[in-house]
Amino acid sequence: MSNARNIANLPNGDDAPIYACRAWVNFRGTSQSGTATASGLITGLYTATVVTATQFTVEYSGTTYTINTSGNHEIGDGEGVDLTVSGTTVTIDAQIRKSGNVSSIFDNGQGNYTVNFTTAMSDVNYTAVGNHNQPSSGSASVVFGKDSPSYYSTTQLQLTCFIGDGVYRTDASRVTVAVFN
Repeated sequence: MSNARNIANLPNGDDAPIYACRAWVNFRGTSQSGTATASGLITGLYTATVVTATQFTVEYSGTTYTINTSGNHEIGDGEGVDLTVSGTTVTIDAQIRKSGNVSSIFDNGQGNYTVNFTTAMSDVNYTAVGNHNQPSSGSASVVFGKDSPSYYSTTQLQLTCFIGDGVYRTDASRVTVAVFN
């Protein structure tokens, strides 16, 4: 008898194995980008303003951050927002809020993401479930491997967020995924 069968007493006396979640992630699937000017830039969640030729102040969720160099910068309170500054271009990328066994998220385009696992799944016969924040009207769905079945692999999983009965792709501000293997 495997240890999995002894993890908990099942209510109906069944001795079926109990499987745990092997990977999970909660991420922001929206990106924002724009060019900062002396008068500032407002794009959704943040405001970026040029202070000098090499310094920006970025206001994000009510907090002001000072950035002195180009490159990648992490800002935010517990949300781990990845902010990239290149010249006067400021970009906030899709970003992981919290995760387990997920190393990164890649934004493939409108509503389409790749979840990369830290430790590979044992095979490709795993189960993935997910959801995203539903719009005020209409339906919301997450479809796995729709655009490229090859991305349903042991090391990564591709998903697409839809609204309107699977008709329209959407960049969702909150996406959650759990993988069982």
